[in-house]
Amino acid sequence: MGNNWKYCIALFALLLAGYITSAATISEQDFKSQGKQDFYISDSNVFSCKDFDVSLPADTNAEIFPVFSLRAKFLPSEAGNPLITLFINSQKEAFAEYRPADFRNGVARIVLPFGTLRVGDNTIRVCGKAAPGNSIWITADSTFGLYEMPYFPKEGGLEFQLESTKPRVKVPFDIIAVARNFGSVDAPISLSYRRIDLREALPEASVLGGETSKTGVVEKCREWSTGGKCAVPGELRISYKAVANKAVPMSLLPAVMVFMNAFGEEEQFISNRPAIEAIDSNRVSGQVLLENDKAVAGQKMPLKIVLKNTGVQARGIKVTLRTGMEISGQDSQEVPVLNEGQSQELRFEAGATQPGNYEISCLIEYEGEQYSCPGTTILVEKPALSIEMAGALLLTLAGLGVLAYFYYFKKDYPA
Repeated sequence: MGNNWKYCIALFALLLAGYITSAATISEQDFKSQGKQDFYISDSNVFSCKDFDVSLPADTNAEIFPVFSLRAKFLPSEAGNPLITLFINSQKEAFAEYRPADFRNGVARIVLPFGTLRVGDNTIRVCGKAAPGNSIWITADSTFGLYEMPYFPKEGGLEFQLESTKPRVKVPFDIIAVARNFGSVDAPISLSYRRIDLREALPEASVLGGETSKTGVVEKCREWSTGGKCAVPGELRISYKAVANKAVPMSLLPAVMVFMNAFGEEEQFISNRPAIEAIDSNRVSGQVLLENDKAVAGQKMPLKIVLKNTGVQARGIKVTLRTGMEISGQDSQEVPVLNEGQSQELRFEAGATQPGNYEISCLIEYEGEQYSCPGTTILVEKPALSIEMAGALLLTLAGLGVLAYFYYFKKDYPA
Protein backbone atom coordinates (compact mmCIF):
# COMPACT_ATOMS: atom_id res chain seq x y z
CA MET A 1 0.00 0.00 0.00
CA GLY A 2 2.90 2.34 0.78
CA ASN A 3 4.36 2.06 -2.72
CA ASN A 4 0.95 2.82 -4.21
CA TRP A 5 0.76 6.00 -2.14
CA LYS A 6 4.25 7.13 -3.28
CA TYR A 7 3.24 6.47 -6.88
CA CYS A 8 0.04 8.42 -6.27
CA ILE A 9 2.00 11.42 -4.95
CA ALA A 10 4.27 11.38 -8.00
CA LEU A 11 1.27 11.17 -10.31
CA PHE A 12 -0.37 14.01 -8.40
CA ALA A 13 2.70 16.19 -8.99
CA LEU A 14 2.54 15.50 -12.73
CA LEU A 15 -1.19 16.15 -12.81
CA LEU A 16 -0.77 19.39 -10.90
CA ALA A 17 2.00 20.56 -13.21
CA GLY A 18 -0.11 19.95 -16.29
CA TYR A 19 -3.43 21.16 -14.92
CA ILE A 20 -4.43 24.70 -15.78
CA THR A 21 -6.56 25.97 -12.92
CA SER A 22 -9.00 28.82 -13.20
CA ALA A 23 -8.56 29.81 -9.55
CA ALA A 24 -8.56 33.59 -9.46
CA THR A 25 -8.06 36.45 -7.04
CA ILE A 26 -10.96 38.87 -7.32
CA SER A 27 -9.58 41.32 -4.78
CA GLU A 28 -7.12 41.33 -1.91
CA GLN A 29 -6.08 43.84 0.75
CA ASP A 30 -3.54 43.79 3.56
CA PHE A 31 -4.22 45.58 6.81
CA LYS A 32 -0.79 47.18 7.07
CA SER A 33 -1.69 49.41 4.12
CA GLN A 34 -4.70 50.57 6.14
CA GLY A 35 -2.45 51.72 8.95
CA LYS A 36 -2.91 48.71 11.19
CA GLN A 37 -0.12 47.85 13.60
CA ASP A 38 1.12 44.50 14.81
CA PHE A 39 -0.80 43.20 17.80
CA TYR A 40 0.95 41.54 20.76
CA ILE A 41 -0.82 39.38 23.33
CA SER A 42 1.01 38.34 26.50
CA ASP A 43 -1.80 37.90 29.02
CA SER A 44 -2.60 34.26 29.81
CA ASN A 45 -5.57 34.96 32.09
CA VAL A 46 -7.91 37.02 29.87
CA PHE A 47 -8.47 37.51 26.16
CA SER A 48 -7.11 40.54 24.35
CA CYS A 49 -8.86 41.57 21.12
CA LYS A 50 -8.29 43.62 17.96
CA ASP A 51 -10.76 44.53 15.19
CA PHE A 52 -10.12 44.19 11.46
CA ASP A 53 -12.51 46.04 9.15
CA VAL A 54 -13.40 44.43 5.81
CA SER A 55 -15.90 45.20 3.06
CA LEU A 56 -17.99 42.86 0.93
CA PRO A 57 -19.13 44.16 -2.50
CA ALA A 58 -22.81 43.95 -3.40
CA ASP A 59 -22.14 41.76 -6.44
CA THR A 60 -20.46 39.00 -4.38
CA ASN A 61 -22.13 35.64 -5.03
CA ALA A 62 -21.79 32.12 -3.66
CA GLU A 63 -19.03 31.25 -6.13
CA ILE A 64 -16.73 33.90 -4.65
CA PHE A 65 -15.15 32.98 -1.31
CA PRO A 66 -14.04 35.58 1.25
CA VAL A 67 -10.84 34.42 2.95
CA PHE A 68 -9.21 36.02 6.00
CA SER A 69 -5.51 35.09 6.01
CA LEU A 70 -4.50 35.51 9.62
CA ARG A 71 -0.77 35.67 10.22
CA ALA A 72 0.49 35.00 13.72
CA LYS A 73 3.57 33.85 15.59
CA PHE A 74 3.78 32.16 18.97
CA LEU A 75 6.86 33.24 20.89
CA PRO A 76 9.18 31.97 22.13
CA SER A 77 7.40 28.65 21.54
CA GLU A 78 3.99 27.16 20.79
CA ALA A 79 3.89 25.35 24.13
CA GLY A 80 1.17 25.87 26.71
CA ASN A 81 -1.85 25.63 24.41
CA PRO A 82 -2.44 29.31 23.45
CA LEU A 83 -5.78 30.11 21.83
CA ILE A 84 -7.05 32.53 19.16
CA THR A 85 -10.78 33.07 18.55
CA LEU A 86 -12.65 34.93 15.78
CA PHE A 87 -15.91 36.85 16.06
CA ILE A 88 -17.85 38.19 13.06
CA ASN A 89 -19.57 41.56 13.51
CA SER A 90 -21.71 41.57 16.65
CA GLN A 91 -21.84 37.80 17.14
CA LYS A 92 -21.55 36.73 20.76
CA GLU A 93 -20.37 33.22 19.93
CA ALA A 94 -16.97 32.67 18.35
CA PHE A 95 -16.99 31.87 14.63
CA ALA A 96 -13.94 29.63 15.05
CA GLU A 97 -11.06 28.79 17.37
CA TYR A 98 -7.45 28.28 16.36
CA ARG A 99 -4.42 26.67 17.97
CA PRO A 100 -0.80 26.81 16.81
CA ALA A 101 -1.31 23.56 14.87
CA ASP A 102 -3.87 25.36 12.65
CA PHE A 103 -1.19 27.75 11.31
CA ARG A 104 0.95 26.57 8.40
CA ASN A 105 4.07 28.66 7.94
CA GLY A 106 2.54 31.21 10.26
CA VAL A 107 -0.74 31.58 8.32
CA ALA A 108 -4.27 30.32 8.96
CA ARG A 109 -6.49 30.48 5.85
CA ILE A 110 -9.96 31.18 7.25
CA VAL A 111 -12.73 30.70 4.68
CA LEU A 112 -15.88 32.72 5.39
CA PRO A 113 -18.65 30.91 3.46
CA PHE A 114 -21.38 32.80 1.65
CA GLY A 115 -23.75 34.42 4.12
CA THR A 116 -21.18 34.73 6.91
CA LEU A 117 -20.49 38.36 6.01
CA ARG A 118 -23.09 40.96 5.07
CA VAL A 119 -22.86 43.20 2.02
CA GLY A 120 -20.95 46.33 2.91
CA ASP A 121 -18.80 46.91 5.99
CA ASN A 122 -17.95 44.08 8.38
CA THR A 123 -15.76 43.68 11.44
CA ILE A 124 -13.64 40.61 12.17
CA ARG A 125 -12.61 40.63 15.81
CA VAL A 126 -9.51 38.58 16.64
CA CYS A 127 -9.07 37.66 20.29
CA GLY A 128 -6.24 35.74 21.84
CA LYS A 129 -5.01 34.34 25.12
CA ALA A 130 -1.33 33.50 25.43
CA ALA A 131 0.17 30.59 27.28
CA PRO A 132 2.07 31.37 30.51
CA GLY A 133 5.57 32.57 29.68
CA ASN A 134 4.75 32.97 25.98
CA SER A 135 3.12 35.57 23.76
CA ILE A 136 1.10 35.77 20.53
CA TRP A 137 2.21 38.13 17.78
CA ILE A 138 -0.56 38.90 15.26
CA THR A 139 0.99 40.74 12.35
CA ALA A 140 -0.54 43.61 10.38
CA ASP A 141 0.30 41.97 7.05
CA SER A 142 -2.68 39.66 7.53
CA THR A 143 -4.94 39.93 4.49
CA PHE A 144 -8.56 39.73 3.42
CA GLY A 145 -9.50 38.77 -0.13
CA LEU A 146 -12.17 37.43 -2.45
CA TYR A 147 -11.31 34.36 -4.52
CA GLU A 148 -12.69 31.81 -6.94
CA MET A 149 -11.29 28.62 -5.50
CA PRO A 150 -11.83 24.96 -4.60
CA TYR A 151 -13.35 24.49 -1.16
CA PHE A 152 -13.22 21.39 1.03
CA PRO A 153 -14.95 22.26 4.32
CA LYS A 154 -14.08 20.45 7.54
CA GLU A 155 -17.58 19.06 7.67
CA GLY A 156 -18.18 17.02 4.54
CA GLY A 157 -15.04 17.89 2.59
CA LEU A 158 -13.55 14.43 3.13
CA GLU A 159 -15.39 11.68 4.91
CA PHE A 160 -16.02 7.96 5.10
CA GLN A 161 -19.10 6.07 3.99
CA LEU A 162 -19.32 2.68 5.68
CA GLU A 163 -21.34 -0.33 4.63
CA SER A 164 -21.92 -0.96 8.33
CA THR A 165 -20.88 0.59 11.63
CA LYS A 166 -21.27 -2.86 13.20
CA PRO A 167 -19.44 -5.24 10.88
CA ARG A 168 -19.16 -8.90 11.76
CA VAL A 169 -15.76 -10.29 12.70
CA LYS A 170 -13.98 -11.96 9.77
CA VAL A 171 -16.70 -10.81 7.34
CA PRO A 172 -15.40 -8.21 4.80
CA PHE A 173 -17.20 -4.88 4.58
CA ASP A 174 -16.94 -1.92 2.19
CA ILE A 175 -15.39 1.46 3.02
CA ILE A 176 -15.69 4.46 0.72
CA ALA A 177 -13.67 7.65 1.22
CA VAL A 178 -15.27 10.62 -0.55
CA ALA A 179 -13.66 13.99 -1.32
CA ARG A 180 -16.23 16.72 -1.97
CA ASN A 181 -15.46 20.06 -3.61
CA PHE A 182 -17.94 22.76 -2.57
CA GLY A 183 -15.94 25.44 -4.36
CA SER A 184 -16.12 27.23 -7.71
CA VAL A 185 -12.92 25.79 -9.25
CA ASP A 186 -11.95 22.22 -10.16
CA ALA A 187 -9.21 20.76 -7.97
CA PRO A 188 -6.58 18.10 -8.80
CA ILE A 189 -6.11 15.95 -5.69
CA SER A 190 -4.41 12.83 -4.44
CA LEU A 191 -6.58 10.67 -2.19
CA SER A 192 -5.46 7.74 -0.03
CA TYR A 193 -7.05 5.49 2.56
CA ARG A 194 -4.44 6.55 5.16
CA ARG A 195 -1.46 8.81 5.73
CA ILE A 196 1.80 7.20 4.65
CA ASP A 197 3.65 8.77 7.58
CA LEU A 198 1.11 7.65 10.18
CA ARG A 199 2.89 5.23 12.47
CA GLU A 200 -0.25 4.21 14.28
CA ALA A 201 -1.39 0.67 13.56
CA LEU A 202 -4.85 -0.80 13.87
CA PRO A 203 -4.44 -4.53 14.63
CA GLU A 204 -8.19 -4.84 15.28
CA ALA A 205 -8.91 -4.42 11.55
CA SER A 206 -7.18 -5.08 8.22
CA VAL A 207 -7.50 -3.62 4.73
CA LEU A 208 -8.00 -6.48 2.27
CA GLY A 209 -7.69 -4.56 -0.99
CA GLY A 210 -9.51 -2.49 -3.54
CA GLU A 211 -8.91 1.09 -4.69
CA THR A 212 -6.94 2.37 -1.69
CA SER A 213 -5.49 5.44 -3.47
CA LYS A 214 -6.37 7.60 -6.43
CA THR A 215 -5.24 10.74 -8.20
CA GLY A 216 -7.66 12.83 -10.21
CA VAL A 217 -9.63 16.05 -10.51
CA VAL A 218 -12.57 16.83 -8.26
CA GLU A 219 -15.01 18.94 -10.22
CA LYS A 220 -16.29 22.20 -8.81
CA CYS A 221 -19.76 22.50 -7.30
CA ARG A 222 -22.27 21.14 -9.81
CA GLU A 223 -25.37 22.88 -8.51
CA TRP A 224 -25.97 25.92 -6.32
CA SER A 225 -29.11 26.43 -4.25
CA THR A 226 -31.21 29.58 -4.36
CA GLY A 227 -29.86 30.36 -0.90
CA GLY A 228 -26.33 30.57 -2.25
CA LYS A 229 -25.00 27.26 -0.95
CA CYS A 230 -23.48 24.39 -2.89
CA ALA A 231 -26.26 21.82 -3.22
CA VAL A 232 -24.37 19.20 -5.28
CA PRO A 233 -20.59 19.21 -4.75
CA GLY A 234 -18.15 17.59 -7.13
CA GLU A 235 -16.86 14.24 -5.88
CA LEU A 236 -13.91 11.88 -6.15
CA ARG A 237 -13.96 8.64 -4.21
CA ILE A 238 -12.05 5.47 -3.47
CA SER A 239 -13.60 2.17 -2.40
CA TYR A 240 -11.93 -0.74 -0.68
CA LYS A 241 -12.68 -3.70 1.57
CA ALA A 242 -11.68 -4.18 5.18
CA VAL A 243 -12.29 -6.80 7.82
CA ALA A 244 -12.56 -6.62 11.60
CA ASN A 245 -10.25 -9.03 13.40
CA LYS A 246 -11.65 -8.63 16.91
CA ALA A 247 -15.11 -8.06 18.35
CA VAL A 248 -14.30 -4.69 19.95
CA PRO A 249 -15.17 -1.01 19.44
CA MET A 250 -12.54 0.85 17.37
CA SER A 251 -11.89 4.03 15.39
CA LEU A 252 -10.75 3.57 11.81
CA LEU A 253 -7.56 5.28 10.65
CA PRO A 254 -8.23 8.55 8.78
CA ALA A 255 -8.10 8.97 5.03
CA VAL A 256 -5.93 11.75 3.61
CA MET A 257 -6.22 14.10 0.65
CA VAL A 258 -3.55 16.41 -0.80
CA PHE A 259 -4.51 19.37 -2.99
CA MET A 260 -3.29 22.83 -4.01
CA ASN A 261 -5.26 25.72 -2.54
CA ALA A 262 -5.97 29.13 -4.10
CA PHE A 263 -2.71 30.53 -2.66
CA GLY A 264 -0.44 27.98 -4.34
CA GLU A 265 0.05 26.08 -1.09
CA GLU A 266 -0.11 22.32 -0.87
CA GLU A 267 -2.67 21.37 1.73
CA GLN A 268 -3.15 18.04 3.45
CA PHE A 269 -6.72 17.32 4.49
CA ILE A 270 -7.37 14.60 7.08
CA SER A 271 -10.76 12.92 7.27
CA ASN A 272 -12.79 12.03 10.31
CA ARG A 273 -12.14 8.75 12.12
CA PRO A 274 -15.44 6.88 12.12
CA ALA A 275 -16.16 4.69 15.11
CA ILE A 276 -17.29 1.13 14.51
CA GLU A 277 -18.14 -1.73 16.81
CA ALA A 278 -17.23 -5.13 15.44
CA ILE A 279 -19.51 -7.93 16.57
CA ASP A 280 -19.13 -11.68 16.68
CA SER A 281 -20.39 -13.42 13.58
CA ASN A 282 -22.35 -15.73 15.87
CA ARG A 283 -24.34 -13.02 17.59
CA VAL A 284 -27.47 -15.13 18.10
CA SER A 285 -27.06 -17.52 21.01
CA GLY A 286 -29.36 -20.29 22.21
CA GLN A 287 -29.85 -21.83 25.65
CA VAL A 288 -31.75 -25.04 26.41
CA LEU A 289 -33.88 -24.78 29.56
CA LEU A 290 -35.45 -27.75 31.39
CA GLU A 291 -38.13 -27.69 34.06
CA ASN A 292 -36.40 -30.61 35.76
CA ASP A 293 -33.11 -32.40 35.28
CA LYS A 294 -34.87 -35.77 35.58
CA ALA A 295 -37.68 -37.38 33.60
CA VAL A 296 -39.62 -40.61 33.51
CA ALA A 297 -39.44 -43.06 30.66
CA GLY A 298 -42.59 -43.13 28.58
CA GLN A 299 -43.64 -39.59 29.48
CA LYS A 300 -43.45 -36.43 27.39
CA MET A 301 -41.57 -33.47 28.82
CA PRO A 302 -41.60 -29.76 27.81
CA LEU A 303 -38.36 -28.14 26.55
CA LYS A 304 -37.54 -24.47 26.01
CA ILE A 305 -34.84 -22.86 23.87
CA VAL A 306 -34.24 -19.17 24.55
CA LEU A 307 -32.66 -17.21 21.69
CA LYS A 308 -30.85 -13.91 22.33
CA ASN A 309 -29.35 -11.49 19.80
CA THR A 310 -26.31 -9.58 21.10
CA GLY A 311 -25.57 -7.77 17.83
CA VAL A 312 -27.28 -6.25 14.84
CA GLN A 313 -30.61 -7.47 13.53
CA ALA A 314 -30.67 -11.07 12.29
CA ARG A 315 -33.26 -12.51 9.90
CA GLY A 316 -34.44 -15.97 8.89
CA ILE A 317 -33.23 -17.84 11.98
CA LYS A 318 -33.90 -21.58 12.01
CA VAL A 319 -33.57 -23.47 15.30
CA THR A 320 -33.44 -27.29 15.29
CA LEU A 321 -33.72 -29.35 18.48
CA ARG A 322 -31.02 -32.01 18.80
CA THR A 323 -31.60 -34.97 21.12
CA GLY A 324 -31.70 -38.75 21.18
CA MET A 325 -35.22 -38.65 22.55
CA GLU A 326 -38.36 -38.84 20.46
CA ILE A 327 -39.60 -35.37 19.51
CA SER A 328 -43.31 -34.68 19.46
CA GLY A 329 -44.30 -32.47 16.55
CA GLN A 330 -41.76 -30.46 14.53
CA ASP A 331 -38.09 -30.72 15.45
CA SER A 332 -37.36 -27.17 14.17
CA GLN A 333 -38.88 -23.70 14.33
CA GLU A 334 -38.15 -20.45 12.49
CA VAL A 335 -37.85 -16.90 13.79
CA PRO A 336 -38.36 -14.35 10.97
CA VAL A 337 -36.42 -11.52 12.66
CA LEU A 338 -34.61 -10.94 15.95
CA ASN A 339 -33.51 -7.37 16.70
CA GLU A 340 -30.47 -6.25 18.67
CA GLY A 341 -30.87 -7.05 22.38
CA GLN A 342 -34.09 -9.00 21.74
CA SER A 343 -34.82 -12.48 23.15
CA GLN A 344 -37.38 -15.07 22.06
CA GLU A 345 -38.53 -18.31 23.65
CA LEU A 346 -39.24 -21.44 21.57
CA ARG A 347 -41.11 -24.46 23.00
CA PHE A 348 -40.64 -28.12 22.09
CA GLU A 349 -41.75 -31.46 23.53
CA ALA A 350 -39.86 -34.75 23.69
CA GLY A 351 -39.72 -38.01 25.57
CA ALA A 352 -37.84 -41.31 25.86
CA THR A 353 -39.17 -44.83 26.12
CA GLN A 354 -36.00 -46.19 27.69
CA PRO A 355 -34.21 -44.91 30.81
CA GLY A 356 -30.74 -43.37 30.52
CA ASN A 357 -28.85 -40.07 30.15
CA TYR A 358 -29.86 -38.01 27.13
CA GLU A 359 -28.07 -35.00 25.61
CA ILE A 360 -30.20 -32.05 24.52
CA SER A 361 -28.82 -29.19 22.38
CA CYS A 362 -29.78 -27.17 19.32
CA LEU A 363 -28.53 -26.02 15.93
CA ILE A 364 -28.99 -22.34 14.95
CA GLU A 365 -28.87 -21.42 11.25
CA TYR A 366 -28.98 -17.92 9.72
CA GLU A 367 -27.19 -15.87 7.07
CA GLY A 368 -25.82 -19.04 5.51
CA GLU A 369 -23.98 -20.11 8.67
CA GLN A 370 -24.60 -22.81 11.31
CA TYR A 371 -23.89 -22.53 15.01
CA SER A 372 -24.36 -25.02 17.83
CA CYS A 373 -25.78 -23.94 21.14
CA PRO A 374 -24.49 -25.36 24.45
CA GLY A 375 -26.09 -28.67 25.40
CA THR A 376 -27.42 -30.06 28.64
CA THR A 377 -28.11 -33.58 29.97
CA ILE A 378 -31.27 -35.06 31.41
CA LEU A 379 -31.64 -38.34 33.30
CA VAL A 380 -34.60 -40.48 32.24
CA GLU A 381 -35.54 -42.95 34.99
CA LYS A 382 -37.71 -46.06 35.14
CA PRO A 383 -41.30 -45.36 36.13
CA ALA A 384 -41.99 -45.72 39.86
CA LEU A 385 -45.11 -47.72 41.02
CA SER A 386 -48.08 -45.46 41.46
CA ILE A 387 -50.67 -45.92 44.31
CA GLU A 388 -53.14 -47.34 41.81
CA MET A 389 -50.60 -49.82 40.54
CA ALA A 390 -49.67 -50.82 44.11
CA GLY A 391 -53.34 -51.32 45.04
CA ALA A 392 -53.96 -53.41 41.98
CA LEU A 393 -50.92 -55.54 42.83
CA LEU A 394 -52.14 -56.10 46.41
CA LEU A 395 -55.61 -57.14 45.18
CA THR A 396 -53.97 -59.52 42.74
CA LEU A 397 -51.84 -61.05 45.49
CA ALA A 398 -54.87 -61.34 47.76
CA GLY A 399 -56.82 -63.13 45.05
CA LEU A 400 -53.96 -65.53 44.49
CA GLY A 401 -53.87 -66.22 48.26
CA VAL A 402 -57.55 -67.08 48.34
CA LEU A 403 -57.17 -69.46 45.42
CA ALA A 404 -54.19 -71.13 47.06
CA TYR A 405 -56.16 -71.59 50.31
CA PHE A 406 -59.02 -73.36 48.64
CA TYR A 407 -56.65 -75.40 46.54
CA TYR A 408 -54.47 -76.69 49.36
CA PHE A 409 -56.92 -76.84 52.30
CA LYS A 410 -60.31 -77.62 50.74
CA LYS A 411 -59.01 -80.60 48.77
CA ASP A 412 -58.71 -82.69 52.05
CA TYR A 413 -62.51 -82.57 52.65
CA PRO A 414 -64.85 -84.73 50.60
CA ALA A 415 -67.37 -82.95 48.53
